[in-house]
Amino acid sequence: ILAVPLLSASECVEDEATGGLNGIDPEQIENFMVDNSGSADVATDAVARVIQALSGGNVEGVTVSVNVNVVNASVDMDFDDDGTSETTVNLVGTFADATLSLDDPALVEVTDVEHESVSGSAQSTAQSIGTNAVLFSEMSGSFSGSLATVDITDGAVTVEYSFLPAFVSGFMDIEIGGFPLELTFESDGVGGWQTHVQGEGVDFIVP
Repeated sequence: ILAVPLLSASECVEDEATGGLNGIDPEQIENFMVDNSGSADVATDAVARVIQALSGGNVEGVTVSVNVNVVNASVDMDFDDDGTSETTVNLVGTFADATLSLDDPALVEVTDVEHESVSGSAQSTAQSIGTNAVLFSEMSGSFSGSLATVDITDGAVTVEYSFLPAFVSGFMDIEIGGFPLELTFESDGVGGWQTHVQGEGVDFIVP
């Protein structure tokens, strides 16, 4: 789920003939990610809603079905903030046993994305690391947008969901059109979080 907003960054990829780093204009990446920083809150809110639904809550925009230790779930998201969900992410979680506890690691897989121009899949392990906090690690996946592919090569992200919007910390390594970037999720110093984006010729903060 956290990777879905990154697909928007693929709109910044240009044809290699136009120049830039591997066909990517770093300034365009920065402008687009900063202008669309609200997408990250939508995604982290979706993660928190899925976790709450697995805890037995009746959460709007989330459907869950359970078969022993396997959970199928879907979550709706409204990235363009028009009041209508245009994106649905479908997931499968395989837990250690039928208690669906995250005390032991679970395998979480994004099986597909329902969106007009986005497709892809991903997986990670998930484990509780305290009250209302889950660590997602061993991340991998690949998503295709209209202009490029965003690959997740590694990541370890903690989502604290005792309040919304959720607080995120950790890192995610990605490649946009083959161009590597590291995203570091860190405190903004005023109670929230921000994303530090770094790569060759790229170094900026998304508030």
